[in-house]
Amino acid sequence: MSAQLSPIVSEFETDEQAASYDRRFRAKVLEAMNSTKP
Repeated sequence: MSAQLSPIVSEFETDEQAASYDRRFRAKVLEAMNSTKP
């Protein structure tokens, strides 16, 4: 189990939540970069 992250340093309660958000965010950015929309 991972330790709780400090709310001053991170908006996420756990490392798993932070990693999950990071994966979703990176996928969304990559999708936008590959888009042909203006």
